[in-house]
Amino acid sequence: MSVGPRVGSDEIILKRIPSQRLGSPEMTIARPGIGLTATSFAICPRRDEKHPSWSRQRDEASAEVLLRVEAEKGRDISGWRVAAVEVRIVRDELGLDVVANPTEEDPGHCLIVPTSQQPFTDKIWSQLAKRTRIIYTHPAR
Repeated sequence: MSVGPRVGSDEIILKRIPSQRLGSPEMTIARPGIGLTATSFAICPRRDEKHPSWSRQRDEASAEVLLRVEAEKGRDISGWRVAAVEVRIVRDELGLDVVANPTEEDPGHCLIVPTSQQPFTDKIWSQLAKRTRIIYTHPAR
């Protein structure tokens, strides 16, 4: 895996959140006084991931573009959402890091990685989830 330089602390990163499937854990939650956020289940690394995959926000259409990529793969993206978080929060408040990891499909691809001060824990995903905001929901059919 080719990991590039650190992503700027002033940037915002995005995560695709699939629609909840029957019997699966919640993917988003409405938090009183905060609004709609991702759940820790939605943002923690998947079994096949060493580090969770995110994407740098490039412009106002970034969220829609992220979901369009999935639609082009033949996935039904009805009800999918996009969560956002500031890199500054990931670094300064949670002690994790964000590094560039561009791919052919997504030149803005990046990874959240642990640091010597903050390894990955269940608690860290819960803390990060509370700091995300859902910024886009694809209309359901």
